[in-house]
Amino acid sequence: MSNKRFLVSLVFLITAFFSYGQHVHDKNCGVSVEDQLLSEMLHPNDFKGDISSIRNNTIYVPVKFHLTANDDGSGRLDYIHVLNQLCILNRDYASSNIVFYIYEGFSLINQTNIYQEAGTNRNAVQANKDGKAINVFITQNADLDNNSSGGTTLGFYSPQGDYVVIRKQELASLSNTLSHEIGHFFNLRHTFYGWEGVPYNKQTHGERVTFTTVPGGIANVLVELVDGSNCQTAADMICDTPPDYNFGLTSSNCAFNTVVFDKNNDRIFPMKENQMGYFQDCDTFKFTEGQTDRMLINYNSTSRNYLKSTYIPNTTEITDAPILNTPLKAEKLIGYTDVKFDWEDVPGTTTYLIEIKGSNQYYSALTTLSEYTAPELKKNNTYFWTVKPFNDGFGCSPLTTSNFRTGDGTSSTYDISEIKNIAIVPNPVNNSTTAQISLFSNESDNAHIEVISMVGQRLRTFTHSLETGQNTIPLDTKELSNGVYMLNIIVNGRNSFTKFMVD
Repeated sequence: MSNKRFLVSLVFLITAFFSYGQHVHDKNCGVSVEDQLLSEMLHPNDFKGDISSIRNNTIYVPVKFHLTANDDGSGRLDYIHVLNQLCILNRDYASSNIVFYIYEGFSLINQTNIYQEAGTNRNAVQANKDGKAINVFITQNADLDNNSSGGTTLGFYSPQGDYVVIRKQELASLSNTLSHEIGHFFNLRHTFYGWEGVPYNKQTHGERVTFTTVPGGIANVLVELVDGSNCQTAADMICDTPPDYNFGLTSSNCAFNTVVFDKNNDRIFPMKENQMGYFQDCDTFKFTEGQTDRMLINYNSTSRNYLKSTYIPNTTEITDAPILNTPLKAEKLIGYTDVKFDWEDVPGTTTYLIEIKGSNQYYSALTTLSEYTAPELKKNNTYFWTVKPFNDGFGCSPLTTSNFRTGDGTSSTYDISEIKNIAIVPNPVNNSTTAQISLFSNESDNAHIEVISMVGQRLRTFTHSLETGQNTIPLDTKELSNGVYMLNIIVNGRNSFTKFMVD
């Protein structure tokens, strides 16, 4: 379920080169009436072509995600939340044929002034912009200048800086705040434009709203009528978004039971699930065709030329969860340093996110390989590790998590120096026959051999005496179901893993 949490407050006057937000209520969208007007001035919709001719074309929009932190690097949002947000963003804009993709990786910024006070350190924010993408700064706080009411701003679009700031909690909670703010980026107004600081109140405005312009709001904003007679000039100036007098501000659970009429005595039924409204907790939120056309016109305008390129990102849908090889599930390692993590390649993937959590430690890394060697872990501790595949334009991929426990040795290297050239013949093997393990041993020793399923279950265990030189060891695969298995050969407490298949 999407969680839409945009509230509004008093309107602050605009000062040159700064955008001001709305702060009366506890949680706010930080784009004021003046900001919306300024956006239309600075980034005008000057496209004069036929929008219907490009309505069904897919548009790829680059996004630079700036993951900010304190000066010492603390506080930064985990990558996985950004990938989940990319998934939400592309879901919300799918009907508009707009696909967002990660532009040239992630930006990591260690600046406390941006992380804690992006709304009052705009020069620092702007200095970190990328000139070829929508810039999204993920911060601890998004509160704006003159926040005297103590409300919380969830996010804002700055028309002067042409960037978006979003609180990291909005990404962690899977809200659609970012989808709303990027709507402002593309020159969409609130559906209740003009009512930001003066939301509808029955005692003040009456059950029948007879005003021609919004009372108490910014001057000369027309009150939109149900019959559509002034839809091109009132409120958001889009005709397929019905009148909304900021009803969402006082509603909850995506419900609207208020009986209210316009001056023509037509009852008002707002579009509660609109991305640019303020209703909360609807199952889905969406844009109308009119809103999509306005966004496409803005995208195709001259001020947005910097977003356009011939690059086609990888947006392949990733449906396979990673198969984790080593460490095995619930495995007890012999050491805690140089722990190597290995997993199967996943089709469609360009990058893997690996997270390792445990014992008050957290590591995350991005790698193009299907393996990773961890920094030093703590001895004799349980860890959980997760691998999530993704590509530039697809963050909705499944992930896989497993666990292991470190030992107290100084190394967790799996290679066994005493043996080499391990092979299983044949491979794949038929489950009605006996396979052979072939290996070369540098010395005589005892080997403990295990057959382990890919979920960590030990299915076969036996001991074999190795002789110096070439060794051939029978491997019973009867009654093993079709699938992939790991063969673990343990010599002197050290492990060597080999994968084989039964079909």
